[in-house]
Amino acid sequence: MHYALESTIPRIVDSLDSQPTAAPVSVSMRSTNFSCRQRQGTGLSPLSGFGRRMIRTLIILAVSGLIVLTTLASAASDLFDQNKVKAVFVYNLTKFVCWPRTTANRQPESANHFTIGIFGHDVFNVFLEHVVRGEVIDGRLIRVRRYVSLDEIEKAPCQLLFVSTTQMRIWSRIRDIARQHRIFTVGDTDGFGQHGGIANLLTSAQKIAIEINIEEAKRNGFEISSKLLKLARIVGSRKEE
Repeated sequence: MHYALESTIPRIVDSLDSQPTAAPVSVSMRSTNFSCRQRQGTGLSPLSGFGRRMIRTLIILAVSGLIVLTTLASAASDLFDQNKVKAVFVYNLTKFVCWPRTTANRQPESANHFTIGIFGHDVFNVFLEHVVRGEVIDGRLIRVRRYVSLDEIEKAPCQLLFVSTTQMRIWSRIRDIARQHRIFTVGDTDGFGQHGGIANLLTSAQKIAIEINIEEAKRNGFEISSKLLKLARIVGSRKEE
């Protein structure tokens, strides 16, 4: 199943090898049943050449479903912890999902930015900023925003929200806001998908596995590439959801 993404991997990672003066690289994520507009990213990164090569490797492994959370090389071991790998997964989700044209996507600040929100404990630290810096989705620069309250999310909704395990005690309220504003929810907690989360990143046998609740995605108007669905474990919501 991993090989379903082989044809798209070069287009995703080539931009990471670009020089700072290179033009934006167009990345097409189309498939027979995925009609998103072409996605663009500058590929520019503040990381060193070594850092860019490590990120490039992470992206190849992440989108191929081959990430192994062991040290590939002792000198690069700190780049391969699970939370950094999950940060790469979160970024790559933006390339395999079409967002509906809803209130959150029509707000003035959304005209220039595509916002990835984090609610609760930030497991990514600053690594997610490094991964998305200079990247563009549908003409909007990707930025990372950390939310401290439900009210803040409701007043300034993002396009993708990573929900920390520390906030699962109020998940039903988060889910209601996400449904209202058509926010693509991502977690890393057992049962997240079964309780109405859309994408769940789980560590299993030293690998990152992804679960997708396709029913919840469709309910909120999201279109997910068949290439991602082939790599994911499909789960459904429990009856009470």
